[in-house]
Amino acid sequence: MAAVAGFCDSPVPSQLFGNAAVEHMAKYGTKPEHLAKIAYKNHKHSVNNPYSQFQEEYTLEQILASPRIFGPLTKLQCCPTSDGSAAAILASEDFVRLHGLQGQAVEIVGMEMATDLPSTFEENSCMKVAGYDMTKTAADNLFSKTSYTPQDVDVVELHDCFSANELITYEALGLCEPGKAGEFIDSGNNTYGGRVVVNPSGGLISKGHPLGATGSPLASCLQQTPCYGESPSLVCGRDLCSTPPHAYNKHPVTGSPLASCLQQTPCYGESPSLMLTTNTLFNAPLFEVLESDCYTKIQLPSRNLGLAQCSELCWQLRGLADKRQVRGAKLALQHNIGLGGAAVVTLYKLGFPHAHAKKDPSYVLLSSGSDIATNVIIVEYFLLSVQDVRGTDYW
Repeated sequence: MAAVAGFCDSPVPSQLFGNAAVEHMAKYGTKPEHLAKIAYKNHKHSVNNPYSQFQEEYTLEQILASPRIFGPLTKLQCCPTSDGSAAAILASEDFVRLHGLQGQAVEIVGMEMATDLPSTFEENSCMKVAGYDMTKTAADNLFSKTSYTPQDVDVVELHDCFSANELITYEALGLCEPGKAGEFIDSGNNTYGGRVVVNPSGGLISKGHPLGATGSPLASCLQQTPCYGESPSLVCGRDLCSTPPHAYNKHPVTGSPLASCLQQTPCYGESPSLMLTTNTLFNAPLFEVLESDCYTKIQLPSRNLGLAQCSELCWQLRGLADKRQVRGAKLALQHNIGLGGAAVVTLYKLGFPHAHAKKDPSYVLLSSGSDIATNVIIVEYFLLSVQDVRGTDYW
């Protein structure tokens, strides 16, 4: 990026994504108001999310008038860094059937990951440095391997670390044609009453960005987490992410390389039928051990597994999102990205729609991907804590 746009004293992430916005504006005629409208939408959505770090609604004028961070990006278009924690229990499809949990099942239709491409560094494009090609490649591969298209998606949780990234991600995911993000925003097709609801949780801009707990999909990778000795019937994995220097995380930003980290990890013995993963924002030992009289003891390397976006989409599919519920949501899409660099795109739907139990607050996540040997399900999710810093001069 330095060769294309140079560097200044502004925070580096804001320059990376701000310059992507500047490029999009120069190429397609996008206006600063389009970026501000994204932030307006996400702040408005956050009012109905009790887990959101910030729950204030702002006018478009307030967003545009907030302190400028870099280029067209103002403070209210940038995500905060947050403290948060999340946990999930995963189980095989056999486990779900055995225990009668079909009414809670959410199926992983597919998951794809892409890493930095030659175009990221060779085409002098700030949009591509910011991950446009990674996201597009992952999304294209995902839809090509399923029976769905971007137009089938009802609800999306995407990585809006800055409003600029949400804007270019609309196009990369195929939610609108290249260069048409401005029209997509102006028509209201990114919110309630439009074609698809994007970030009903409020997104990272409002919900917060607790790094490791933010949102990377996990099923295809947990599937292949190393098992030492006999096959365990229960696995406990734990991931805690610190603020820099991120002592135990290969990827400090979002946990999106989860697929690359774990898909390539050898699995010894059979896949576990039940797995517990947890996430929080602080440093942890490199290894975590589960000890139980009932289950095999197992040692797992700490990984960066995000769950917040995954949980929001499961709540949406199960009709449990309360005032932010997207009516009739049947297909959900999750997007995560971290520069330097990987992007993960995942599709979800109800696993057993006829057995769906709307009044049960827990859920499971079922994987049916062709590249995954054993179906994996999240049995229950708990958002343990999100630090409430409202009213604090966080910036």
